[in-house]
Amino acid sequence: MAFLRDSWTTVRTFGVRGLRRRLRYEAELRAGILRRRTPVAAWEAVAGYDGEILVPWVRPVGEPEEYRRYLETLGVDAAAIVREGEEILAGRIRYFSGPVFDVGFPPRWHAHALTGAEFPADCHWTQVPDLSPTLGDIKTVWEPSRFTFGHTLARAYAATGDERFAEGFWQAFESWMAANPPNRGPNWKCGQETSLRMISWLLATAMLEPTSATTPERKRMLGRALLASVHRVEANITYALSQRNNHGLSEAIGLLTGGIVLARHPRAAHWRKTGARLLRELVREQFAADGGYIQQSLNYHRLALDLLSWTLLASRAANVRLADDIRDAVRRSADFLSALLDPATGELPNYGANDGARLFALASSDYPDFRPSLQLAGYALQAAPPFPAGAHDEIVLWLSGVDSMPHGAASTPPPVPSLRAETSGYYTLRGPDSCAFLRATTYRTRPSQCDNLHVDLRVRGVNLAFDPGTYSYNSPPPWNNSLVSTAVHNVAAPQGREQMRRGSRFLWYDWVSSTKIADFAEGDVEYVEFEHDAFLRGPVPVRQRRGVFRFRDAYVVLDALEADADLSMEMGWNLDLPAGAVFREAERRLEGEVGGLPYSITIASFPAVEWRLIQGGADTGPAAWISRRYLERKAAWRLQGNIRSRLWHVVTVFGGEEAVVHPDGVQFLHSGQRVKFSVGWQPGTSGIVNRATVSATGA
Repeated sequence: MAFLRDSWTTVRTFGVRGLRRRLRYEAELRAGILRRRTPVAAWEAVAGYDGEILVPWVRPVGEPEEYRRYLETLGVDAAAIVREGEEILAGRIRYFSGPVFDVGFPPRWHAHALTGAEFPADCHWTQVPDLSPTLGDIKTVWEPSRFTFGHTLARAYAATGDERFAEGFWQAFESWMAANPPNRGPNWKCGQETSLRMISWLLATAMLEPTSATTPERKRMLGRALLASVHRVEANITYALSQRNNHGLSEAIGLLTGGIVLARHPRAAHWRKTGARLLRELVREQFAADGGYIQQSLNYHRLALDLLSWTLLASRAANVRLADDIRDAVRRSADFLSALLDPATGELPNYGANDGARLFALASSDYPDFRPSLQLAGYALQAAPPFPAGAHDEIVLWLSGVDSMPHGAASTPPPVPSLRAETSGYYTLRGPDSCAFLRATTYRTRPSQCDNLHVDLRVRGVNLAFDPGTYSYNSPPPWNNSLVSTAVHNVAAPQGREQMRRGSRFLWYDWVSSTKIADFAEGDVEYVEFEHDAFLRGPVPVRQRRGVFRFRDAYVVLDALEADADLSMEMGWNLDLPAGAVFREAERRLEGEVGGLPYSITIASFPAVEWRLIQGGADTGPAAWISRRYLERKAAWRLQGNIRSRLWHVVTVFGGEEAVVHPDGVQFLHSGQRVKFSVGWQPGTSGIVNRATVSATGA
């Protein structure tokens, strides 16, 4: 029975068509067909391309003075761009939009940035391991080969007119070609990486078109590199399509892009047609009607949106007609991501797998800021810009030109309503200066993390209760993709039990289903409640519910775990605590400041337990750590409680003054008003919270 259930999960994960594609890939790999189809060759053996490389939707920005003046109007420090360009030429390169590694320039193209281990570079790409305990995470090899550092060099050139930055890019390009002959070594292993690299090359070289470093000979070299890349993608796109994720999307767009920019190649029309057909298929499969994305990851959703925006701009410039489904997916995605955005910072919850993927390094906004991508999507759709002018607009300058820049942009950010994405399972409760994010889903596509009913909270621009992130897909324990675990998220659970059963690195069995119990909003009050079936399987079934109540910027989270027998249970909150915060154990209350104003968190449980505030360290494993960028982590705080019982009810009050919690009710002060509500822990149709009242202070 277990075998049949796991087999059904595999079918749901990849789909029947995806499984056929995966089986075809495995057969071709084992039979050596892929090696024969993508032979190792010298660059001289790649057929030349004598036509113009067409990238008309990327626009040089004029003289340095004009560019600097424009940056100044956006509040961007041109000197900071130049400093980063100098750092790159000195061999200090930013990886995954976060940590900077001293890797030399040009970098060692096959070396692990942390360990220095060299991946094999003298063999066919099919012989290179992508998961090796001795070599480490192959993504550290792929990252510099994405060439997003080239965008920074091009921006530094634009700000100074200094040809050293342009020459540095082309020297890195020539070095890469010398170290990576077609189909040899780790940088040809992944078709998605090949496609993203093509886009980076095209973008950087178009930005550097006016420079003397961009010679006809170097452009001919670029043509060879693009041709070899398109051939590599075309030869093995079956694998990417089988994954049902952004790999297929990237490679379909790689084919389509190759057909557009290499327009005089005899196969260009075929690449355009195939890429457009596959893209339509993938968009229909991967983007939900409510705007959610198939990978259950907000950063991968941004990558998918950027890829589609690039495609809309490229196709419009080349008069290539795309299916309306693609524009619709961009619009739905932009609306969905905007509904999760913190207007103060442009950030979204750090939810789902986050490997630092970023298609464009064309804005001085911080990596977690989604506004550049959303602003670009607006221009790609030829819609009004969604945000006031700011650092997030530089990306539009490069990809749409000065004439497309916002002259009638909104003067203030648009109001953001609460989100109810029922199909994808994303919910928000939004106050005047806060937002709670709740993940409650019935999985229909492959899960990313084991964290149903996780709650993320932002107050006054601070991500107070957070998702721990990802850190690394393949590092020595305990950092071998361990931040996907139930135990390190903001959830309650039976101790030591995951919500789903782990398969391979990116595969889960026994997918969770959730049921909505309550959802109401009236004035300043909102409430949602869900239960899920994650722990109904196993030797001791456990029923679990979570409700989230909001009054203005105060939140109450109510958790109920009910088991058929005594067992150990645990619950924790990952907290970004301000300096000077105090935990008063007797009152089970944290006090400090958030955004310069007093703030408190009160927690109570029935039966009562001791709550401990722990800080991440060598003895905590992956608990109480945060990773906002891939390969970057720092110690954080976790408020943790444990109990052995058949029944456990927990109430957590965020932002309520004078909070008092009883087994049958909660009351607190907030915004000069007293809030009271009674609770009914027994399962019922109305949910845990009932009879909420709001009155004047002291009433």
